[in-house]
Amino acid sequence: MASFFGIENQRILSGKTQVKVYPKEYRIEVVQQKIFALMPTENDRQLAKKEWEEIYNLKSHNRQWSEELNYFSDKKIEFSESKKEITAKITLTYSHPNDMAVMGIWYDENKDRFIMNYIPEHRLKTKDGKRDGIFWNFDGNRNFSFTITPFATVPKNKKSSISLYLN
Repeated sequence: MASFFGIENQRILSGKTQVKVYPKEYRIEVVQQKIFALMPTENDRQLAKKEWEEIYNLKSHNRQWSEELNYFSDKKIEFSESKKEITAKITLTYSHPNDMAVMGIWYDENKDRFIMNYIPEHRLKTKDGKRDGIFWNFDGNRNFSFTITPFATVPKNKKSSISLYLN
């Protein structure tokens, strides 16, 4: 999650990320659920708390979006909270399909399709794309979505719900 804001060695991660791409609207939504802090040590706990504070209070900390997202003309983040978890919805607007390459989504103009690398550890699930060897392919004229859960195997004792930092 922190990579959207240029934070290196991030500790704030998302247990489940749903990505929705709207090619005709030039918009991508990234919904990050089950947000947690990875903290094997007490020092990591303090660093994670500081990192979360900067992300959650983006404007008051004068935190900028990552330079890698400069191609996106409009960027916003919204948080919603429940008793058990916090969800972050990031909406990005782009000018050309190739702008999404920074997100790991490439556009093939010749075949009018979007392509992503197949990475087994991401545990990508979709009803809209087709896997072809080492790539996922999505129709360039249709909305598509996928969900990834790359941190499903992280032990619970190494994760802390980010909602602990709201108090």
